[in-house]
Amino acid sequence: MITHEEKELIKQVIGKRSLSAIHQYFIRHNIVKANGKPYSKSHISNVLNGGVPHEIIEEGIAKAALHYHKQSNLKAKAKKDLMQALKPKEDK
Repeated sequence: MITHEEKELIKQVIGKRSLSAIHQYFIRHNIVKANGKPYSKSHISNVLNGGVPHEIIEEGIAKAALHYHKQSNLKAKAKKDLMQALKPKEDK
């Protein structure tokens, strides 16, 4: 079961509209119920908020958080590289 601290960390990593981002991740990566239908946002929310344990959804949430964390790091690195490339060369 997801703890309150884990939930806050996940939301911090993913950012605004974290539930929608997680839901989209589930759809894109085919994380679905046994009948092939997608998990609802409310079911994901119940698990994310620690209301109900669900191993598959918890694992999916962890994978989504890791995915968005990596994506955030790549964006930050690209921005840093761009700023470095645009920075005027200092004459010595």
